[in-house]
Amino acid sequence: SFDHRSLGYYAEAKGRGDELVTLKSLDQRDKHFKGPYQVPSTSIFNSFHDLLSKAYGVQDLVDTGTVLSINPRQVDGKPNEPVFEVEIAFGKETPSRVVKMIKTKRIVCSLGPIFRALEPLWLHDLPTEAYERVLHAHQICPYLKRRNSKDKVDEVVRKILIVGGGITSAQLALLATEANWCVESVTLIQRSKMTARHFDIENYWMGPQRGKLLEDFWCLDVNDRVKKLKETRGGGTIPPEIICELVDQSRTSNKLQVKEEVELSEV
Repeated sequence: SFDHRSLGYYAEAKGRGDELVTLKSLDQRDKHFKGPYQVPSTSIFNSFHDLLSKAYGVQDLVDTGTVLSINPRQVDGKPNEPVFEVEIAFGKETPSRVVKMIKTKRIVCSLGPIFRALEPLWLHDLPTEAYERVLHAHQICPYLKRRNSKDKVDEVVRKILIVGGGITSAQLALLATEANWCVESVTLIQRSKMTARHFDIENYWMGPQRGKLLEDFWCLDVNDRVKKLKETRGGGTIPPEIICELVDQSRTSNKLQVKEEVELSEV
């Protein structure tokens, strides 16, 4: 059976306990959980998960491909048992790549929260030339890659406004402040005050009661689970050390401004 301490047991059994790095500087300790807070090296993390996949016999069952289409189809004589026809392409996008059709009763879409970017209503009212200058978080890396490309000389960015109250927006604000292509100012705004927390969840979810809490959680119906998740995570949080970086940068540099309890009303 799975235990959330399995990786620690594995490291000790293999004599690789020194690859579990204890984070001594964390101050998120209370009566619910005092630690230890540890993170594994990439090497032992990969070794452990390779072991898990082999233990369950699924190491050769995962393949990489691109889903081209998903279409529901009725089964002859079984109207209540529809199947999906999934068209998948394997390999690079060339005329010779292999395309297969797979039939299945169930599909699990583990695509992450940015599969469909959450866009504010005001974004749809902007003209095209303005819309293209608003980036969602998942568009930042491709944008930076274009900016850093030696083949492309882009326009100078004078001012950037970053909207958000979590670790991603904080890191982006610091990155933009240090970038030489943003020459004038970076402003970070968020609706609430900054919440300093090393993790998105409170300590009681990591302490001795973790097993019971998870058991109770999975007994809830789907709607109650969603409600519980929202209550547990709350709003965005930022690790204390990154908040310190933001404060230091805003004090020592005229380039970065951090404004809390600010909400957009019109664009």
